[in-house]
Amino acid sequence: HRPYVPGLTIDNAPEQMKETLMKLYCNGYNTMFDSGLSWIEPTDTVLFEAVDELNENGIEISEQDFIEFFNA
Repeated sequence: HRPYVPGLTIDNAPEQMKETLMKLYCNGYNTMFDSGLSWIEPTDTVLFEAVDELNENGIEISEQDFIEFFNA
């Protein structure tokens, strides 16, 4: 059983797709329905760096908790 590895990520997405996704998720008028249609996670590198930065600044958080907070 191999873990799922997406073929298309934000790292290799076309610029227009990145802009569209940012507009979709950073819009002030999102509803719970909109949010329920997808799940976004930071890349492993960004996740590690974010959690490490928070921990260095006295904010203890696990990677899983960070992902859940990130999506909230």
